[in-house]
Formats: sequence, C-alpha cells, structure tokens
Amino acid sequence: MGEYNYSTRQEITEKRKADMYQRIRKFAGKASKMIKETYDGYRIDEDHIFEVIREYQKEPDKKPSEWFASKDHKGLLDVFVPKKYQESFLYIIDKINQFPFSCGWNRRTVRTAAYGPQIRRIFELLSAYERLFYCGEQLEEFIYRKMTEEELDYIRRQWNFTQNFSLIYAAEIDRGNQAVTEALKDLILSENSTAYLDREMILGIFCSDHKQLHKLVCDLLLAARLQEGLRQAVCETMDEGTKDAFLAVYEVIEANDLIRYSSVKRAVSTWIGIFDENSVDRVNGKMLTLMGRCLHDPGFCRSQLQTNDSIAISVALWALGFEEADTAIDAMMDLIDHGTKNQKLTASFYNENLFYEKLKFQAARKAILEYTDDLELVAAFMPAFTAPLSGYTYKLLYDEGSSRNELVKPKVAILTDYFEDRADAQRHYEKFFDIYERLPKKGVVFEPCIFPWHRVCNGQR
Repeated sequence: MGEYNYSTRQEITEKRKADMYQRIRKFAGKASKMIKETYDGYRIDEDHIFEVIREYQKEPDKKPSEWFASKDHKGLLDVFVPKKYQESFLYIIDKINQFPFSCGWNRRTVRTAAYGPQIRRIFELLSAYERLFYCGEQLEEFIYRKMTEEELDYIRRQWNFTQNFSLIYAAEIDRGNQAVTEALKDLILSENSTAYLDREMILGIFCSDHKQLHKLVCDLLLAARLQEGLRQAVCETMDEGTKDAFLAVYEVIEANDLIRYSSVKRAVSTWIGIFDENSVDRVNGKMLTLMGRCLHDPGFCRSQLQTNDSIAISVALWALGFEEADTAIDAMMDLIDHGTKNQKLTASFYNENLFYEKLKFQAARKAILEYTDDLELVAAFMPAFTAPLSGYTYKLLYDEGSSRNELVKPKVAILTDYFEDRADAQRHYEKFFDIYERLPKKGVVFEPCIFPWHRVCNGQR
C-alpha cells in the first residue's frame, strides 16, 4: 500500500492543470482568449458569466447547447469535456431548466423555464466533466470505485470532486447508457462492500427520467427502517430533481406516514421554508397533505391564496413556484396589490428565499415603493430589495481580477444600470429618504412577524 499525502495529491492537481493548459494551446485567437477568460485554472470569471446571463435574459428561449456549439465557444467543450461525453453535456444543459435553480440549506423548490438562473451552474458543470479526464471515461467503473489506491485517495481528499456528477449520471441514464444504469441498480439492490450509493448518485437518479430507478429508490426509502441517514439522503435530494421524481417519492412519504421521522420533517422544512428547529413539529401530516393538494389541484391552490392563513398562503406560493417561479411572482404581485397586510407579509417570507436576485427584487421593489408608510412591510421586503447592492458596489470599487487590498479609482455609476430613468431614481430617493426620516434612531424590530419564529427589522439611522 502506497504512502499518499498532501504532496502526492498536489502533484496530481498540478498535472491535471498542465493537461488542461495543453488542451487550451490547441486553440488560437478568440477561442483561446475566451477559454482563458472564462476559467483561470478552476475559477469562474464573474464578468463573463454575467455577460452570458444577460444574453439569456434577452433571448430566454435560446438553448444553452446552441451557445456552446457555436464556433466561438466550441473550444470550451474540447478543453473541459471528453469527446465521448460532449453530447451528454449538451443534452443535460438543455434539460437543466427542469430542475430547481435554488440550492443550499435555505432553498425553496423553485423552477423557471428561463435559463438565466442556471447559467452559473452550467459553467460549473464544465468542471465536473473535466474531472472525467482524470478518473476515466468508463463512468460505471467510477461508480463502483474500480480505481487505483492513489486515485481513490485523491478523490476522497478532494471535498468537491464529485460535485455536479449527479448531472453526468442523469445525462447518461437518459441517453441509454445501460452500464451506468445497471451499476446504479446494483448499488441500490446489493450490499456492495467496495462502493455505495452516495448523494450525487441519488440526485442523478432523481434528475433522470428513469421511472424504474425512481421506483427502486422509493422502495429503498421504505426499507430504510432504522436507517435515518439513508432516509435523510433520499428526502434531502428529492426536491432537486425532476417534478416526476419528486412526486413519486412524495406519494410514498404521504401514503406510509413517513413524516413521523425527524429526517423527513427536516427535509420538508427545507422545501417549504420553515427553518427554525424549534418549529419543525409544525411540519406534520396535515401540512404534507396540503402541499400535495396544492400541487395536484390548481383551483384549490389558488383558493389558498385568498385565505389569511400564512401557512396556507406559503404552501400555495411554494406549489406555484414548484412549477414556474414567474407564476408565483405574479401571485405575489396580486397579493401586494389587493391582499390584506398579512397576505402581503406572507408574500415577503416566500419572496426572500427565491434565491435569484433578479426575481425576488421585483416584488420587493413594488411593495416598498407602494407601501413606504408601513415600516413593517418595508422591513419585510427590504432584504430582497438590497440583495444586489453588494454586487453593484463591488463592481464599482474593484477591477476584474484585482485584489480587495489594491487601491483603485472607483468607477462612475451609470444611473440607467440601476433605475429606469432619472425620474425613477428620483422617486426611489424620495421614498427612501422618507423611510429614513421616520425610523427611530435605534431602528425598529417587528417580532414575531408572520410566524412565531420569524422577525424583521429596519436598522439604525
């Protein structure tokens, strides 16, 4: 058995980088420049990402595969994706709008047909496919971990080596790679001593359209019994895949009263947005049934928006966003226009965790500008309104690639980058100055707000 340490692993990393730069050298002119600007080693260039996002905001129906297949961008595929998997990559990036664009512990299950919110993830996926140059192009062997001891040591020590491999698995399953499908079936059904079903594999199954694999994972969930960790792994990934995969597992949870397990309660809390651990018991069978009815019955879902029950409104907004974020935003706009104060406040709770700044800014801007005199509503929507400010400030103060420790002359802000026109800017100034004048010097805290565990505040003057 060899001795592996930081130095041996660093040698592998440096060789991988050298191999990548060797591939880059094959491309000259604009293609080579674009590749280097997009990735400096493994760091994504933010300005380039924003440029592509803006392109997709102008052309929302354009497929990502069209962008990568163009003459100017084809080099990215050849540098980062093995030839054998390029069709796989192009397939899955076109499918990516079928998955929620939110991520992290405070994510909501929210999708949109537009590709803009997923562009960053698409570029991150290039890094996952690039790792196939190292671990081999036989994906089923990687699933079984049929690798050398040194390779296994390297992969285990790289905390994010398998990040986004779920999408590679999903692409190969959907495209009929039987070796990959059978390997995953084998790990589900057998007690393999050298390999095991990890989170990325489970998520890959949920991102695929393979109903038999969905069924096998559902059966695995039912067989978990005292294996709380397995139950948690399944339930905390089921909301990140396709709608059909989610509904398949949801039906198993509801039919078998699996909500009684704490791991399932925590997972449902993540989907619906109840994060306070002292409130997790509020996630019960009644709420789970309400979520299911809202997903399956559009009329019932819309009726919940007319109630003054914050739980019912939150579930209804979640169910709308589960299908399409823009539909949930339209519903929030309607509540801001015509709803009770509690309905407006509840909309702010959902809006805050829409994850994508451009989306959650819409309702926040409307509520703050139209209800400036209500400091509680202002406080509830303010975090979503101010979410883009740090990015705006950074772009004005720092040059691309510069260090925060370097002194640079701040750029001059262009008014139309932030407002529709001068009149819009003047309106914002007057509204926010009015808020400032009415705030107590110590600020104001509204607690509880909407839910017993939630609070909102306006800061000190």
